[in-house]
Amino acid sequence: MQIRSVFTNRAGFIAATATFLFVALAVMPASGPTVGVLFDPALEGGVPELAIFPRPGTGHPVPVWVRGLDFLSDRPEVDPQRIAVEGGSQGGAFALVLAGLDPRVAAAVANVPYISNIPDYIRLSTGGSGASFLERIKDPETGEAAARSLAYIDVANLAYSISAPTQIIVGVQDRVTPPLNGVVAYNRIPDGVPAELLREFTAGHEISPFMRESNRRWYETHLK
Repeated sequence: MQIRSVFTNRAGFIAATATFLFVALAVMPASGPTVGVLFDPALEGGVPELAIFPRPGTGHPVPVWVRGLDFLSDRPEVDPQRIAVEGGSQGGAFALVLAGLDPRVAAAVANVPYISNIPDYIRLSTGGSGASFLERIKDPETGEAAARSLAYIDVANLAYSISAPTQIIVGVQDRVTPPLNGVVAYNRIPDGVPAELLREFTAGHEISPFMRESNRRWYETHLK
């Protein structure tokens, strides 16, 4: 995996020694024929990010994001104790997965998380892939097996293992990833772990300015 780095000085994020005070690993859905990676602290409201887009068809993307954590941990500009993971929709779901699997994650942000709270998510979603999942579980021959498989990949299962401060934000008008997705994942984060659930009442399936500003505040609270 090749990673292109772009480092620029931004007040509040890079100390006098040009060391990042914190960095967010943005876990993104698979898109395009190649792995696209960008490290740019000017992205997304000034939050330093390493955004990784796994190549489709190359297996489960979690190992790719683990390598992203490896890369960040080895960078002289990065404090390995202040690495966050973040994402929206599918990326939000996998941010929760990575936070539950890798103890190096110091904070996590999941905006409008996907693939959570199965099977209720499938019944409540009126957009995105929810309808196709519903057709699969209604199939008289394969529906039962499909339901078991979908329940197995429910990312809320890994919320029980999260130990890093975690923020989840849902859009109340979201028809693709219903708000209950985030509520269920939030309720499964162990007691004693700093966690925050925010609801944006006018938001649908989107990453809004309110969400990004709230994400930034979460990082500043838990990583500085």
